[in-house]
Amino acid sequence: MKLLMAAFVMMATVSFVSCNKDKDEESENYQASTSYAVHYQNSVLEPGQTVVHRVTDIERGAGEALEAFFLENKSDVALQTRYKVELVEGPATMKDVPVCYGECRVVTCPYQSEIFSLAPGVDNNEFSIHCYPDFHEAGVLGTYKITVGKTGSMDDPQVFFVKFVL
Repeated sequence: MKLLMAAFVMMATVSFVSCNKDKDEESENYQASTSYAVHYQNSVLEPGQTVVHRVTDIERGAGEALEAFFLENKSDVALQTRYKVELVEGPATMKDVPVCYGECRVVTCPYQSEIFSLAPGVDNNEFSIHCYPDFHEAGVLGTYKITVGKTGSMDDPQVFFVKFVL
């Protein structure tokens, strides 16, 4: 009995350590941008942070769920900026996603925007990503990686994730 208990404790300890290691490695992959910040519900997102949106019955009835953000140019000059949207988890039905920044359009992931000029400070234009629950099965997860960076090469990027839980 003692041998069985010792084996169980050792297995649980190894599993616990490997989970923590994976989480630490994930957070280390994203550095804070010196050029950009992303504002969400009166706070600034951490690099690589995931915003989880659980679709409600009201949103399901309305046929739409969304998350809205505001981009900040932390420099003193206008920056030539672009954003990229990638589906990193979810069914193929989630590859086409409505994205709004200045104008709304359905884009196919991976999608990279045209370059635009972002003035210093927090932009008044809302950046939003939408989900139409009717297009997907209940219980589906869809995670989008959003990258905001300078010029065509996406220099000094700020990365965050949006996960829709249907």
